[in-house]
Amino acid sequence: MSEVAIGTGSTSGESDTALASEVARTVVATTEPETPSVFVAGFFGSAEANGQDITEVGVYAGDWLLNHATFPAKSKDSQTTLTVEITLTFSAV
Repeated sequence: MSEVAIGTGSTSGESDTALASEVARTVVATTEPETPSVFVAGFFGSAEANGQDITEVGVYAGDWLLNHATFPAKSKDSQTTLTVEITLTFSAV
C-alpha cells in the first residue's frame, strides 16, 4: 500500500479502479500489519483539499485501487488537517 486518496464522489463499487472524484492524494504515513488485517493511515495537511466536502477515500498500491469507501461529508479548509485511518481485513475465499 503506497497512497491514500480522498475525494468528493458519492458512490463506490467493487469494480471501481479509481475514486469517483479525487481531490488529493498522499503517501501512506503508517502501515501496521496484524494478521489478517492491515492498518493504513494517511495525513492531509492544512494546505491540501481546501474548500472541499470530503466524501470518499481510497487506498492504492501503485496504480491499483485496493479499497474504496464513501461516508457523510467532512468539510476541509485551511484551518483543518485530516488523518485518514483504514483497517483492511483479509479472508480466504
